[in-house]
Amino acid sequence: MKGNSGKPESGLEQIDEEEKDQTDEVGQVTGNFGIWQFWICLSVSMVKWVDAWHHLAIIFLAPVTEFQCAEGDYITSADQCFVINNGTYETCHKWEFDTSIFKQTIISEFGLVCDKNQLPNVVQSASMLGGLVGSMLFGVAADRYGRKKPLIIGVVGQLVAGVAAAFMPTYELLLLFRFITSVAVGGTMAVSCVLCMEVVGGKWRTIVGTLYHIPFNFGHMTLPVIAYFTRSSWRIFEIAISLPSALLLSYCWLTPESPRWLVATGRGEKALPILDQAVRANEREFPADLRESIRRSPAIVKKKPSIFDLYRTPNLRIRIIAAHVNWIICGLIYYGLAQYMGRIGGNIFINVSLSGIIELPGGIFCMYLMDTFGRKKTMVASKLLIAASMLLITQCSSEDENATERIILAFFGVVGISTAFPTLHLFTGELFPTVLRNVAIGSGVMFSLLGSMVSPFVLSLDEYGAYLPPLVFGLCPLVSAASCMLLPETLGSELLHTIEDCENFGKNSDNTKQGKVNSSFVGDESSTDKPQ
Repeated sequence: MKGNSGKPESGLEQIDEEEKDQTDEVGQVTGNFGIWQFWICLSVSMVKWVDAWHHLAIIFLAPVTEFQCAEGDYITSADQCFVINNGTYETCHKWEFDTSIFKQTIISEFGLVCDKNQLPNVVQSASMLGGLVGSMLFGVAADRYGRKKPLIIGVVGQLVAGVAAAFMPTYELLLLFRFITSVAVGGTMAVSCVLCMEVVGGKWRTIVGTLYHIPFNFGHMTLPVIAYFTRSSWRIFEIAISLPSALLLSYCWLTPESPRWLVATGRGEKALPILDQAVRANEREFPADLRESIRRSPAIVKKKPSIFDLYRTPNLRIRIIAAHVNWIICGLIYYGLAQYMGRIGGNIFINVSLSGIIELPGGIFCMYLMDTFGRKKTMVASKLLIAASMLLITQCSSEDENATERIILAFFGVVGISTAFPTLHLFTGELFPTVLRNVAIGSGVMFSLLGSMVSPFVLSLDEYGAYLPPLVFGLCPLVSAASCMLLPETLGSELLHTIEDCENFGKNSDNTKQGKVNSSFVGDESSTDKPQ
């Protein structure tokens, strides 16, 4: 597979350079960032707002609900799954639920308690699995059919399936349609991110790549507002978070196809009208020689890298294993904490909304931390913050009057994960070469979704002890922080373009000596990294 130098024989590097040369012509025409890119990124990133509602909906679809058995001879018991009926110990099949906050949830409607108490967790895991499937399916579709069509199909899918889920008469059908909705949601998240990254260049890839996630924070913040006004029925809540997707159908007219994809696939003629719009909006010029070059650009035929290419050399193996450990734990912690805020005590609506608000400065402030202290230190510090806050929660009493202590500590955990996630996204992109960068980040997102699938089951450990969920959420970040010690710092280093570059990077104590210095995604305007 490779020689002693660590250079692979697949030809990935040479082919990638050809693609980079062609797509960079698009950047020369549009510029790295202007009013054209601003409106595209702003409108496309709005899909994350609705996506957040669907990803976190389980918090209000299946909130913790008190219940008691409504069958047989009533007895006061801590276990409402069994009753004494005419002197016989029997399993309860009918319950009365506390409706003081939520009048109807999927738990109360479908009786998801006692021997069915894990079924709400299955709904959340199925949603995360749907997101994973959607990101893969739509990723393939986006490479083959372009970015715009799959994005619109995803929007239509989450609108139709989301509304349909509200009318499902059985738990099984609800599970199916929540899965279908999440496939569409995962697809829109994957494709919208790629589209945003492909219309900007230089340092704006990091700025846009970080700010792109902010609408998700707004979705997190506003979800409790929707839940509060629709707490009479989970069905109304489901419709309320699905119908706004109709506004995103405006992408049919407002969002252009990615000109970089058109050029890379030999459709330069179709890219010209889009580039003309960009030139007019950004008040630039379109040189005749570039116009003709783009018009005649041939399709690029290349071997697509796979996740297996990330394990081909020693340094790649170490980095991808450490990266995947961090991704899966970040997914576990993020979605676990989001749901934990609804169980920790106090007002569920205020808790969840505040956790979304706290994520906002954490996500933005991480840009300063990364460029001041480096990616590695920022990752380790954020994981240690999560671990400290969660482990301290295990020492707090589970009584309701002590809920404030637990809430404040949990907020520190939210700050930590809101810093760690965007840092990990950038760090992963800088640790791997251009020829494998997309597949490295894509596989990382896949692992984060696997972690998120486990999170509801970790939360259900509170049946055996209120300290168990925060204990797990506290120990896992320590493992993640330890794995970061295997990774080299990338601050101030040149972007890696080939697998050989990656294999050699980190062997010297001063990584910046391995190439000319730039600050990677946040570097100078002339960065030649290919679009993500």
